[in-house]
Amino acid sequence: GATAAIAFAFGKRRDYVARGFECMGRGGKAVTFVFLLAGSQVGAAPSIDFQLVTNNLDKVTAITHAGDGSGRLFITLQGGRVMIYNGTNLLATPFLDIRPLVQTNANERGLLSTAFSPGFATNGFVYVYFTALDTSNMVARFTALPLGTDSVSTNTMQTVIRLPHPGQNNHNGGQLQFGPDGYLYLGPGDGGSGCDPPNNAQNLGAPLGKLLRIDVSNPAINYTIPPSNPFIATNGALPEIWAYGLRNPWRFSFDRLTGDLFIGDVGQGPSNPHEEVDYRPVSSTGGENYGWRLYEGFGTNTCSVTFSNVSTVLPILDYDHSSGRCAVTGGYRYRGTQIPPLYGTYLYADECGGQIYGTVTNGSGAWVNTFTNNTGFTITTFGEDQAGELYFSRYATAGAVYRIIWKDTDGDGLPDDWEQQYFGSTTGVSANADADGDGFTNLQEFLAGTDPTNAASALRITTVSLNGSDFVVN
Repeated sequence: GATAAIAFAFGKRRDYVARGFECMGRGGKAVTFVFLLAGSQVGAAPSIDFQLVTNNLDKVTAITHAGDGSGRLFITLQGGRVMIYNGTNLLATPFLDIRPLVQTNANERGLLSTAFSPGFATNGFVYVYFTALDTSNMVARFTALPLGTDSVSTNTMQTVIRLPHPGQNNHNGGQLQFGPDGYLYLGPGDGGSGCDPPNNAQNLGAPLGKLLRIDVSNPAINYTIPPSNPFIATNGALPEIWAYGLRNPWRFSFDRLTGDLFIGDVGQGPSNPHEEVDYRPVSSTGGENYGWRLYEGFGTNTCSVTFSNVSTVLPILDYDHSSGRCAVTGGYRYRGTQIPPLYGTYLYADECGGQIYGTVTNGSGAWVNTFTNNTGFTITTFGEDQAGELYFSRYATAGAVYRIIWKDTDGDGLPDDWEQQYFGSTTGVSANADADGDGFTNLQEFLAGTDPTNAASALRITTVSLNGSDFVVN
């Protein structure tokens, strides 16, 4: 159908967010109207809240979507199951159940992540990262057939890669993510214990303490090496390595808009600990050394290792273990539409303290936290749905998944920030009132991004014209 490009002037407003609807145009063609809606003027620190999605979940380790338009959330449980929340209910039958294959005899072992092939809607491929019974870390592929099914047969399992993890039961990493390049990234930890005794993270001949990148596009074989991996021609180096010098990259993610990479790398404790978040733009060609065990955080040599002339990449932020904090849980850069002032903010959390932080770059390019929300929960993971809205877990034997929302204390559909901005109060403002008498309610003005106290700012369609096959609406 024809696409109508619609631009509205909203004075000095910035950070427009696209929302759209579809209707029938001339000759029965579908016409897509895309509105660029202005965000709030309250700045980069929106008041966020969280809304229960579903509960009675036994130890959530990951939350993701399939990218197939189904609206389903897939919730990974440490014991070996992947559950489906279909938008209304948590389905009783697991999407995948591999409990007999999963080692769960230690706190950091189990089924740790699930990732769907970018072509899942047509090939049905789903990948999981788990601790196998022999304590190695394993990535396996399953095939969900028929397409759209709510359950997967374990008979379709194919081993993709197995990483030996001898000696210790911690620092297994566990994240799987498909990058913007279509390759599968996985983040095994350094092998455990304190200060990485085998020096795995700095050893290019060992797979642990790394970010690995592999090509799983051919299901007839386990995987191949992407030709642009940085260490293919390095003598003694594993060709799967994309980056190294990581302690326990429990959660990492790619910005769905830019392709930039964020890594939450869990820090050392208990003396002088530093949790860190690392960042690389999509233009990176790989090969970065993030510093562990030589550095931790900003130049902190926790392990007192003697070294010199080692080039490393500093994190964008770090923090200590005050306020009950113990381990960083990497999150996502918000690219949804429901909280416009949050757009472009990277969210992360501390597992033990339960604080959720939002960070952005300031005018000089430094990363600064813009808000903190204290949940009081044990937060093991964030998740993103297909629309870009964000979720997080409350880790417990009877745990839960929550959606991050714009705080609306009185539940009238008008966020507290917006009400405070225009009316000086977060209560006592009616969503159905027309404060400026322009014929639009406060709720309509909020959804349109217009000023509810200024009739001249009302959203109005003044002309509709045809430019070739496109409708132009002003």
